[in-house]
Amino acid sequence: MGPLGRGEIDAVLDEDIKVWLNEALAAGLSPIELEPTEFDAMGQFGWRKVSLPKARFPRLARDTDTLDFSGWPICVASGAGCLRSLQCSRRARSGDSLGEGD
Repeated sequence: MGPLGRGEIDAVLDEDIKVWLNEALAAGLSPIELEPTEFDAMGQFGWRKVSLPKARFPRLARDTDTLDFSGWPICVASGAGCLRSLQCSRRARSGDSLGEGD
């Protein structure tokens, strides 16, 4: 958390938001605000839209919709792009195994 407080971090992509969100907000970061079409597109890959309530995170400017990162897996392969990682994530969430060449 030290680098966050010192302003050495530009973005946080992590689950367990209750641990780091208030400190990130205090350091000047803010949640990425997605458009409805972006939520729809991410929903196609199994990502759920959830709300971060200002009542729970007082440093937020307002209630903020975001994506649920709970238990998110990251797949890394040579030349893998964002779409490939999201496809892997969707398959992992559904219980499909990722075999050789996936």
